Amino acid sequence: MCFFVELRFVKQMLFKRISLVILLLFPLSSLAEDSIEREIESIYADYIEDFINNVFDGMVSHFQAPTMVRLSDESTVLETTAIIKDFFRDMKSTIQKGYAYSKVDKIEVKKAPNSIYFADVNFSRYNRSDELLMAGHTVHFFSNQDETWQVFYIENLGQPIR
Repeated sequence: MCFFVELRFVKQMLFKRISLVILLLFPLSSLAEDSIEREIESIYADYIEDFINNVFDGMVSHFQAPTMVRLSDESTVLETTAIIKDFFRDMKSTIQKGYAYSKVDKIEVKKAPNSIYFADVNFSRYNRSDELLMAGHTVHFFSNQDETWQVFYIENLGQPIR
């Protein structure tokens, strides 16, 4: 009888310890995801700052090659960093007349399968008089291929969801 009481006690203690370990690990994985989401938000903010200031090397540093871009019905694959830089030079040369700066109105970073994250972004572009030129909605997919979170896919989703 004493053996069975001891065995039950050992099982209960083991169950409690395993449960405690599981409960402790669960918030850590959640904290790690929150940390990655904040890091990607920061990287995106740096990208926007480079975009506003025409720092093309800075913009390119936030992208991995190849990068796929879908801004309309057609997709484009930007195979090298030089092509990514040219893409942004062309974009900035044809941006809305009077463009002065952009603002991120809303950003939500979420985890996708296979260690991929995406930033769902509503943004606005303004002129020097702070007048709205346009508002948009894009999604940027990030992977951590070379120890740095970088964009590998952008898609224009049209008008922002407010």
